[in-house]
Amino acid sequence: MSNRILITGGAGYVGSNLVPLLRDRCIVYDNLLYTNDYFEDVEFVRADINDCKTLEKYLKKVDTVVWLAAIVGDAACNVNPRKALDTNVEAVRFLAENFDGKIVFLSSCSAYGVSSEIATEESPLNPQSLYAETKIEGEKCLRGKNAYVLRLGTLHGPSKRMRFDLVVNVLTMHAIVNKRIEVFGGHQYRPLLSVKDISAFICRLIDEKLPTGVYNVASENLSILEVGEKVKKIIPDIEMEIIGTQFEDKRNYRVDSSRAEKILTFTPHHLVDDSISEISELIKSGRIKSTFEFKYANLASLSNSEDYKNYGK
Repeated sequence: MSNRILITGGAGYVGSNLVPLLRDRCIVYDNLLYTNDYFEDVEFVRADINDCKTLEKYLKKVDTVVWLAAIVGDAACNVNPRKALDTNVEAVRFLAENFDGKIVFLSSCSAYGVSSEIATEESPLNPQSLYAETKIEGEKCLRGKNAYVLRLGTLHGPSKRMRFDLVVNVLTMHAIVNKRIEVFGGHQYRPLLSVKDISAFICRLIDEKLPTGVYNVASENLSILEVGEKVKKIIPDIEMEIIGTQFEDKRNYRVDSSRAEKILTFTPHHLVDDSISEISELIKSGRIKSTFEFKYANLASLSNSEDYKNYGK
């Protein structure tokens, strides 16, 4: 319980849920890509993950690294592929070469891409985007290390660094704000996971001695249409339109998380219905002034950042 923890990307969507659970034990390392400030009462380092000199300094101070830092999302990676590769692959390679403690690394079930079968950790990888490719390469960098590689389902739920570009969150937001949601296609499946559940799970992995390796981590496999139907059931008097035109996101996959459940005793406590209700109440209470600000969506934030777009040029 006394080990020190470095949380890279600690100001992000997952980090904003995780850091308060580890407040007295962690150092947050983040470049504040999506915000101008950070007020959590923890030791904080404002630096880019590709600043190897600074990163190495803090790797020497800790026993465990929780690696949340990443350019997340297919479209977000396409804004500046060079930065996506440097962040999602080269920085992970540096970590692997310069740190021998415990690592918790967040990968993505996007690695499975399109699959008619329910994917296990042994299923063929079929990346459909640069983002998925970088996550697979990041995993390769950590082979042979004392690392938990967690292939996460699509996250959902409220966070201090809120995101309205995730399927459950964005459909719920539109249901409240516009009284209308649009479902593109709808039959494509996604594994889904609460941001609260992954945060609690990471805490357990830090403190318990459990077998490392690659694990799928998700609580539900739902089609986009099923998510829309849940939103419509929980938030009454809204219109749902199913748009049959092909959407550019071709991913369609379900995953089996039984390995994490059996070996790591992963147990989800917050399902999609819970997040829909929580986000609904959050917006209706007036706690978010404008849900359409750039900072709530990775692609919009990065597309409007000249420093980010010009990185490497």
